[in-house]
Amino acid sequence: MRREVVAREGVVGPGRQQQDGRCGGWGEINCQRVLRRVAAERRYAKRLARTKPTTPAGVAALIQYVLDDDLVDDEDFWHVTALRSAVAALNRMGAAVQS
Repeated sequence: MRREVVAREGVVGPGRQQQDGRCGGWGEINCQRVLRRVAAERRYAKRLARTKPTTPAGVAALIQYVLDDDLVDDEDFWHVTALRSAVAALNRMGAAVQS
């Protein structure tokens, strides 16, 4: 996710900013805007990971979102939480069908 935001905004990112005090020469205001967007994206990804889908289509959408994300670049590991939520939802659906 972060890689897409940084590529879209054309800014190097927080690691570069810490090294030389600049954000890849794009200006501090633009850098701060990108960092705020990345932080917001992380917050919402964590919130999404805790959602409880109620339909098989919702479970499929959650799993697809996890698979579409760049698993290498994320330090938050919200993917595991999202997959656990998907499994728990499928187990609830299976228990409802059996009863």
